[in-house]
Amino acid sequence: MKVTITDVTTGTTVTTDTFSGDTWCNSVSHSYNSPGWKGHQLKLKFSAVLANTLTSVKVTNVQLWQQVTN
Repeated sequence: MKVTITDVTTGTTVTTDTFSGDTWCNSVSHSYNSPGWKGHQLKLKFSAVLANTLTSVKVTNVQLWQQVTN
């Protein structure tokens, strides 16, 4: 599974993480310091190529937040 953030305004895509195998117990967090996204529309995308028809994908507890820093 690949997780990407796309700046819709500029078309720039950042891959935040790539998972393979069983990752059910993983907790992942990423932080980006002002990469020019102010006032831009962002798109978060989860994509995967499943190994077979018995494979299941479950994504839970996605949180997006902004923090103002000086």
